[in-house]
Amino acid sequence: MKLKLNPISLVKFTHIKESKTFVSELSELTGHDLFHPLYDDACDVGFDLVNPSTGVSVTMVYSGEERDDVGELVCHFFVPIEEAVRKNPRLNGYKCVVYND
Repeated sequence: MKLKLNPISLVKFTHIKESKTFVSELSELTGHDLFHPLYDDACDVGFDLVNPSTGVSVTMVYSGEERDDVGELVCHFFVPIEEAVRKNPRLNGYKCVVYND
């Protein structure tokens, strides 16, 4: 069963249409849980991204991270859950990138 998540507003992210990417810095998301369990029977973590203009939300699941040459965290990646992409195929290829500032 999908758990209730605290949503993060889309206004916290910059939208780069050409690359289907929403970008933010970790400091902009202080107080938000990016790594909340999504389901009661799985280890997937993520958050709900909500458009405040429409009230529509999309659950984003953690998909990986990038580290620099010395192992320092550069950013986290999140993508829409498969169910969201099935319901709205335009979400295919979208991602959220959260930079560790």
